[in-house]
Amino acid sequence: RVSALEDTLGLVRGRHTRLVQIPVTTGGRRGYVTIIADTVTHRWLVRCENLAPNDPDQAYQLWFVTETGVLAAKLMPMDTDEPMIMVLDLPSPGVVRVRGAAMSIEPRAGSTEPTGPVVFRQLL
Repeated sequence: RVSALEDTLGLVRGRHTRLVQIPVTTGGRRGYVTIIADTVTHRWLVRCENLAPNDPDQAYQLWFVTETGVLAAKLMPMDTDEPMIMVLDLPSPGVVRVRGAAMSIEPRAGSTEPTGPVVFRQLL
């Protein structure tokens, strides 16, 4: 656990990090998705706060926005009002260049491309 905490703290406090806070509205409530992007390790720390819980058959899905479209990043079923925090490894920069992030509401099993309502789309 200590190693994981040190790794997360290094991501948050790194010299090559960028913080982006994205206001969102879900289920009539105002929330935020905060992305701390590390440009050296190519990882993001993502925190979702005050998003409306999903319906039982739905989940939030995070997407990497690339030059050629979107790639599935993480499926986030939120069943409670509790914030959700995750660390994501970006695709290799030699394979695809990630330019931003997006989130949509998808079936609980996830989708290969966005099909539901878009919560946000943000270039970073």
